[in-house]
Amino acid sequence: MLRFSFSEMVGDIPKKMLGSIISSSLLSHFLRIYMHGDTF
Repeated sequence: MLRFSFSEMVGDIPKKMLGSIISSSLLSHFLRIYMHGDTF
């Protein structure tokens, strides 16, 4: 029981990291577009 919840917790970390990395990269991408006035 404890091992299961622990493994779920550990398995949740990469998803959160990936999500934050994707969101930050998207944010910087859109910021760059906004600053330069380019479309993609």
